Amino acid sequence: MHGIIQNQEYIKHEKESGKLRFVKGGAWSLNVQEYAGKPVRRFVYITEKARYSVPMETVASSKCFNRDFQGEKKRIVPLSLWQVEQLN
Repeated sequence: MHGIIQNQEYIKHEKESGKLRFVKGGAWSLNVQEYAGKPVRRFVYITEKARYSVPMETVASSKCFNRDFQGEKKRIVPLSLWQVEQLN
């Protein structure tokens, strides 16, 4: 599933079970090809349980890292860096 860019926000709908578990506390992965070179200031992931958001400055920080998954370059952002707003 691909995200959309709207008002300088990259917005993507995901299942809560799609979080990565190899990082302590979990993480979300961002497909670098989907936002590289585009005017994105914030990333927003919406699941059935919560709305997660993180600014681009955090994604670019040394607390995040890159990984290749099946030939796609991903930026791994630990859950501890995301702002979480519970939906239900």
